[in-house]
Amino acid sequence: MFLPSLVRKRIILPMIFALGVSFGGCGGGGSGGGDSSSSPSGPYQPSGSDGETNFEGIAKVEVGGNDFEIHVTDSYGDGLEGIVVKGENVGGGYGFIARDPYHDYYTNVVYTNSPSKGVVNDGSLFGRVYIPLRQGTGEEFLIEEKDVSHATSHPLFSGVPFSQLNKIYQDNDGLFQNTYLIEFFGESSGQGGLQIASKGNEFRQDWIESSSQGLVLKFTQMMDPQFDPDAYYVDIRQSNYLGVLSHTENEDRLCTLKGDVIDWHGSPIYPAEVDIFSPLNLEAVTNSGGRYVLFQIKEGVHGVVASAYGFDTETVYKTFTFQPSIWSSYWLDFELDLKQPDLETIILQPGPSDGKDALVSSSNPDVNYGSDDELNVFFGDWGSGFMETMSYIQMNISNIPFGSEIVSANLYVYGFDGGGANDPFIYVGRVTSSWQENSITWNNAPEVNSYAYDNLIVSSATAVWNKWDVTPLVDGWVNGTASNNGLYLRIFDSLNEQIFAGFSSDYFQSTQRPYIEVEYYPH
Repeated sequence: MFLPSLVRKRIILPMIFALGVSFGGCGGGGSGGGDSSSSPSGPYQPSGSDGETNFEGIAKVEVGGNDFEIHVTDSYGDGLEGIVVKGENVGGGYGFIARDPYHDYYTNVVYTNSPSKGVVNDGSLFGRVYIPLRQGTGEEFLIEEKDVSHATSHPLFSGVPFSQLNKIYQDNDGLFQNTYLIEFFGESSGQGGLQIASKGNEFRQDWIESSSQGLVLKFTQMMDPQFDPDAYYVDIRQSNYLGVLSHTENEDRLCTLKGDVIDWHGSPIYPAEVDIFSPLNLEAVTNSGGRYVLFQIKEGVHGVVASAYGFDTETVYKTFTFQPSIWSSYWLDFELDLKQPDLETIILQPGPSDGKDALVSSSNPDVNYGSDDELNVFFGDWGSGFMETMSYIQMNISNIPFGSEIVSANLYVYGFDGGGANDPFIYVGRVTSSWQENSITWNNAPEVNSYAYDNLIVSSATAVWNKWDVTPLVDGWVNGTASNNGLYLRIFDSLNEQIFAGFSSDYFQSTQRPYIEVEYYPH
């Protein structure tokens, strides 16, 4: 049944939602019936399947060799003159439409299988059909429920979700070229339905040019609270002669599945794909809110799978049984787990052409050592006074995908204890501003952060690989929480001189140049 019992009445709805209806102006015809001063439309003449009411509101039409007498009245039962009437065989029965060319009254249609027979003034037998018309203010459209079964023809479109009617209408604009009435029928009940008419029959404007699905939304509000317009399917039929566009309940027992695809945090996943496999091949993609809708699912047992790039495919619901429900959709949510990517390792070890490292020394504060093959660190007395030497290193990390999970990052510098009074105690930290290898000096060296990420005592008198953990530093560079201006090697304080002698990216032995080794899970 298309309509619940609460709508078993005629309903006039004010034009308050965004349909943009523009009704035609009132004309001089279509006056209330029974007015003897009105000019009669002339004696009855057979007019095939068309007719126009006389001053009594009566017209004669012939359908398939049978004559019918059509009485058109207003809501008070008075006959209306000048109303255009058409009749058509609609598959085992008859349909009759009455419309006012002056747009004072709404179009109406009735269907009958066994019209009552009566005698009119010339002694002939006619089927008598009464069609009431409702007058409006020109600022309304009429929704009227019918309690008459309707024989219908083969559908033009089958299995259309109620929520997608506007798209069908927009893609098939010609449906409205000669449409005077739109009707909806609940075929499963054998009777009942809605008919919609606007004065002037501005359906094209109502259903196509409107920026919203106003009429569909209004219908949804009239339904049962569980009514889901995504889950109610209709077939669309058209009577070109009567100018009626009919919608009947689809008989293919189709179902609708919808739900959300989220991650373990509860955040929506977009885009994610939801598929139904054999015997169907249906798929849907989630919107930005993680919601998906799968239409036109046939009754039965089907497999449903959700998947998304970077996530493990969800296969908890390997099978799901669908049974039609004319009011509501099936709901099925998916929670996907992030797929653990393979751990990747990258070694950043530049050479003379692409390396960026240099030492700076307070003993020669304006000298640039960018092309030297040494990375030395010194703190203490030297000759006749105090001296401090630092080394700066910057690596290009652009080959590590932004947002990657950094598991470990270690700086390696090949070097040795240079023979000071104590083994050198070397700290590694972050450089806070930019610098250039071929111009950096002690006097213009960039600012550094005094926080040390790691430290190391160098005790070997021969060159070995010395390692500092710089994982948090590299993680900040890769994930954008810190600018990559490089790092420094430094001795902060000492009672006696300390010397670390290391090799730079300009060192002639390529295998002994400094490098950073990074282990990460790519984003």
